[in-house]
Amino acid sequence: PSLSRPPLLSFRLASAPAHASGVVACCVAASRPLAATADACGGLRVWDLGGGGGSLSSSPSSSSPALAAAGALPPGPPPTGLALSPCGLLLALTSADGVSLFSVCVDGLLLVGGGSGSGSGSCALRAARQARAPQFSRDGGALACAAAGGIVVFDSVSLRRTALLPAHAGRCVALAWGRGGGGGNREGSGNGSGSGNGGNGGGRELFTAGSDGALARWSLAFSSETSLLSSPSP
Repeated sequence: PSLSRPPLLSFRLASAPAHASGVVACCVAASRPLAATADACGGLRVWDLGGGGGSLSSSPSSSSPALAAAGALPPGPPPTGLALSPCGLLLALTSADGVSLFSVCVDGLLLVGGGSGSGSGSCALRAARQARAPQFSRDGGALACAAAGGIVVFDSVSLRRTALLPAHAGRCVALAWGRGGGGGNREGSGNGSGSGNGGNGGGRELFTAGSDGALARWSLAFSSETSLLSSPSP
């Protein structure tokens, strides 16, 4: 049987406004037809891959992916990773300077944490130096990334750091969230207020892999109690 063309391939071939430089990171939302791309100069784009079905505005639907939102970072190190929350409400970008968190809206990308933002949440995001490989949990309530000090986990609503996992002797090269999180959508506005759909309760699993061949499975509870379920081993 013939196979349909993957959305990302369709996106690559579509005519759309180009980045100012080469794309260095990309991601897709799990529950909405949105993709995000970042270039080496800090340019950010969010794309509607559903021909209008995932659009943030009321513009007419199109058969080709369309630009849904755009933004740019101030001059700095190039992005090392991107992650869209499952429903596409938040966009996380990592770099050597830490984590920047954006709210995805019709007017563009609004910086809500990290970068040049103020508040304790922004300070916590910036403290994750040499950040890379960001991933939102399946319910959108947590954001994890690898950093110089280990694997860092943040609450995506309050922006507080909830866990620091020194999981590997070598460099962490990949991470993924497992099942858990109590179900439903916990994505908030990421405004650092601690309000919104995020909240505490239940737990999540996080899987990490290191350059030393070690694999680990972590149990993360909202109470900040973290336990290693399986020891890293080559």
